[in-house]
Amino acid sequence: MDPQPSATIERRDFLRRAGALGLWCAAMTRGARGADCGMPRVTVRRLPGSPIIRPHMDARMGGNVQGPSLIRVPDWIESPLGRYYLYFADHKGAYIRLAYADRVEGPWR
Repeated sequence: MDPQPSATIERRDFLRRAGALGLWCAAMTRGARGADCGMPRVTVRRLPGSPIIRPHMDARMGGNVQGPSLIRVPDWIESPLGRYYLYFADHKGAYIRLAYADRVEGPWR
């Protein structure tokens, strides 16, 4: 019985193909950077002071905060706690918490 054909690829060949794909993707998107493609323009700015959430902000949090996710609460939510919700977790999975505020700058509760 003939062995199954190998689906493996040599590391060097893989890296060569991945590099070529990356160059092709970069070339294809280069012209679109300044073009109006119907997507809204997003401006990012750093808040003054310190980050919204940081290790040891609260005695219960500890020093290993992971994956903070900030959302603006949708209008269809009845009786929201605040205009913004910030979800975050402990790196080891000990907790997932929610902070809320009416402004991105805080104060967060």
